[in-house]
Amino acid sequence: MKTKKIFALILALTMVLALAACGSSTASPSTSPASTSTSSTASTQAAAPAASDEPITILIAHVDPEDGPLNQNLLEFEKYAEEKSNGRLDVQVFANGLLGGDREILEGINMGTIQMGNMASSNMTAYGDKFALYELPWIFASFDDAVAAFDGELGQIYNEWMAEYDFMTIGVFTYGFRALSNSVREVHTPDDMKGIKIRVMEVPLYIDTFKALGANPTPMSWNEIYTGLQQGTIEAQDNSPEQTYLAKFYEVQPYYSTINHVLSNGLAVCKKSYMDSLPDDLRQIIIDGMEICCANQRESSVRLEEEYLKMMEDEGVTVTRITDEERALFREAVAPIYDQYRDIVGSDVLDLALSYSNH
Repeated sequence: MKTKKIFALILALTMVLALAACGSSTASPSTSPASTSTSSTASTQAAAPAASDEPITILIAHVDPEDGPLNQNLLEFEKYAEEKSNGRLDVQVFANGLLGGDREILEGINMGTIQMGNMASSNMTAYGDKFALYELPWIFASFDDAVAAFDGELGQIYNEWMAEYDFMTIGVFTYGFRALSNSVREVHTPDDMKGIKIRVMEVPLYIDTFKALGANPTPMSWNEIYTGLQQGTIEAQDNSPEQTYLAKFYEVQPYYSTINHVLSNGLAVCKKSYMDSLPDDLRQIIIDGMEICCANQRESSVRLEEEYLKMMEDEGVTVTRITDEERALFREAVAPIYDQYRDIVGSDVLDLALSYSNH
């Protein structure tokens, strides 16, 4: 590991520990935009990097494994940004949750100790329930529908929401469709999920979704999942084939069902005022490089999904491929959630989101 990277890691970890000691200042999911206004955000805007011969350091943090596609694509982004900037950018990528979980990474971006985080969009619900829009169950019928939404008018609206809290998304990537692994039984319909203790992200939408499906949801951070499954604290988890295989959850989960309730997406999140403070050419290099990174990640998520399912089968996992008729039963079970989120995001926005899949 480069000496500069070691120093950056020590500095970042020091700030993470300081944040933990002081308590999080992140808005709670119930916080309204009025109580966290753009005027208060403006007072904490990042100062422009000082003119210097020293390169500008960009710390990128995420929780995925080092050998996973996301990290490999981010390492390619590192090369791209450093070469295109002629060394004026020094990009350092930290995988495996080394700088904390997604919420700690988001707080680090807000405080300026981390410059970019690649994380599930649901983590933005710390600033409002509307940020769960991309992860409403079965809102997108296909990968192509979701990508059209991310890159289209819906994505523009989402980034406007981000700007209210001085964040911006400079790319959306995917991991494949989230599905269900468990240690209890094969799952074909919602009836098969009744009573199963499932780990969910610490997001109200995921809790509501799995309650509607009859399961017993337990909020838990990513880093605790394997131990929870191994010890029986939880009996199931929902992640894409890629994430389920790379995290080795299949070792303690003999059943996997392709319910495909959410296209597992991730945002490349930066602090908007920090990005605006960068020289125009460097900012454009970062944006262009992350566009390439996300496009490559999207392509790999589609290409590798079936490969990871096959690898889990080779490890002895029973993979249940849900039919369209069975999937319709799941979507029917969560219909009331859409009524709830129509009030949260607005009818126009929800109708726009649904239009990408012609629901």
